[in-house]
Amino acid sequence: MREERATYGREVVPSWRKAGVFWHTQGSGQSILMCCYAGKLLQQPEMNNPTLVVVTDRNDLDGQLYQQFCAAKDLLKQTPEQAESREQLREMLAARQWGGIIFTTIQKFMLEKGEKAHPVLCSRSNVVVIADEAYRSQYGTKGQLNTKTGEYVFGNAKHLRDAVMNAVSDFLDVYDGELALPLRIEVTSPVNEAA
Repeated sequence: MREERATYGREVVPSWRKAGVFWHTQGSGQSILMCCYAGKLLQQPEMNNPTLVVVTDRNDLDGQLYQQFCAAKDLLKQTPEQAESREQLREMLAARQWGGIIFTTIQKFMLEKGEKAHPVLCSRSNVVVIADEAYRSQYGTKGQLNTKTGEYVFGNAKHLRDAVMNAVSDFLDVYDGELALPLRIEVTSPVNEAA
């Protein structure tokens, strides 16, 4: 008798608003898979023409993914946009009523001088954040007390969550204080059919 696999698909509840994390090695086709994932999301009627926000942690990766998505515009049925500054990102998210694929770095969610919290830029529930390696610079959502000022300081993940508050649901698991899912590896031994 074979053990049933991949039962999590039947455990997902509509409107659960949680998703998983893919772990890829360099050169394994992650960018192409992200394009396919985005294309599939955009085709779902239940998503009501979602806005996708692709977040990375550095400019070269942002540019690389942006170019990959631009090359897939026939699949995506739209041309992605790239936020060049914090101000432009804020304008793009605040003005967009539906649709669109916006590329940015996590650093563009930093607070402006004098801000205590990030303003809500979009409260729609059909915004999907796709993060690629942004975990290295986002520092979780919990504040750390600055003992000199007595104020709590938050990382960029908190600011991202505040900016698009209905897009980012509760994290499934935390890895070293950063967003990730536990990696489960199933080891199987090959069966020698000839024996």
